[in-house]
Amino acid sequence: PNDGRITSLEFDADHAQQARQHVQHSPHAAQIEIVHTDALPWLQQHASQPTYDLVFIDADKRNYFHYLNACVPLLKPRGWV
Repeated sequence: PNDGRITSLEFDADHAQQARQHVQHSPHAAQIEIVHTDALPWLQQHASQPTYDLVFIDADKRNYFHYLNACVPLLKPRGWV
């Protein structure tokens, strides 16, 4: 929707930079935020308020359980992982 937002957490600096370069060419660039960070601490720090309708986890496979637990508090009611 017009008021929708996308937040992409990128651990690798090169991936974050590539994502920013691609996003800048999108007509929706103002709605997309690329954050170069370690996702797990970021998610844990932002868990105070449900914000997201959808979360796609594509991270360190061994820690998926931790990512899932960190994402659940960020989901709006009826949100999807």
